[in-house]
Amino acid sequence: MKKHIVIGLIVIGLIVLVGLALLIGPLMNGGGEIPESVGSGSNGTQLTTQLPATFNFKAQGNPATVYQTTSDFGITLHQKDIALLEVIFDGEVIQSYKNPKSNLKFQLTPDKIGTYSFELVATLKDGAVVADSRSLRIVSDVQPKMMQANIVASYKHDVESFTQGLEFNGKNLYEGTGLYGKSQVRQVNLLTGEVIRKIQLDGTYFGEGITFLNNQIYQLTWQKGRCFTYDYSAPDHFTLKSDFSYIGEGWGLCNDGTELIMSDGTEFIVFRNPETFQETRKIQVYNDRGPINLLNELEYIDGKIYANVYQTNIIIAIDPATGRVLEQINCDQLIKEGQGSGDVLNGIAQDPSGKIYMTGKNWPKLFEVSFSETLP
Repeated sequence: MKKHIVIGLIVIGLIVLVGLALLIGPLMNGGGEIPESVGSGSNGTQLTTQLPATFNFKAQGNPATVYQTTSDFGITLHQKDIALLEVIFDGEVIQSYKNPKSNLKFQLTPDKIGTYSFELVATLKDGAVVADSRSLRIVSDVQPKMMQANIVASYKHDVESFTQGLEFNGKNLYEGTGLYGKSQVRQVNLLTGEVIRKIQLDGTYFGEGITFLNNQIYQLTWQKGRCFTYDYSAPDHFTLKSDFSYIGEGWGLCNDGTELIMSDGTEFIVFRNPETFQETRKIQVYNDRGPINLLNELEYIDGKIYANVYQTNIIIAIDPATGRVLEQINCDQLIKEGQGSGDVLNGIAQDPSGKIYMTGKNWPKLFEVSFSETLP
């Protein structure tokens, strides 16, 4: 009896050992393998192969986040048949190594902020090309100055005006309004809020931001990809002149005296040629924590772009060269005193004397404001 029990235990033991071998064997064999990735062969065809080299850096996630300062990165080699290794940031080769034989280190000092492609491209001796492809998010190395908006004076504002754009041309105040069937460009009496003259968009268009440049008014539309221009030389009416097409949504619009500056509801701001409306460049708007999206109505003031952040009580001041957020302006006092039963904060304009005015969609009031730094 004991003999049968012993034999049975031995059989069971063998079965367990075989099962463990089947389970652990593949794991042990794969422990030193490099994850597979789809790369491009030298002839442009796609291939699946082991990664011969990979990035090795402290920043976690994809995209990995680093500050716009010098950062250290490492490269781990997994194969020795690499003929050329290239580090490519936003499409530009920033480091290259011929026939590397050991792990490598390099530094990156980004000259811009935003999220960009970051690739380690290995060309093998057999001609195959394989890449470790990541995204790198570079946040601003500047902490925004905390500010607040203070009410200097209060004026009436038309509660029927769904404000999408606010701008002075000389001493005259103009407003672009939205909503289907109600979108207009209008000249407004600052003191009374009364409409002096207006032109209405076709009911299929939802009006957005406006700006004055080269003796004409530009008006964006939300989702139709059309920008209309108007002649405003007649004292009692506007005349439609022409229109431009663009891809994507239109939100805010201003100018720096040379180029049009446009937001589209994301963290991107696009600069455009006023003659052709073609994009000339764009920036990504970031503070020291990440991107600021939902950028809405814009105004160019003293070399900075001021932007309403949609559905917040915040205005931000942006460096037009880099996209860094320089100031964050709390507008709670304006909301408390001016919103009434209206919609969100939207609309900022500067008159020729330097005074700044703000309002919101369907607000009963428009304010002259000043900005001051808040105490820590």
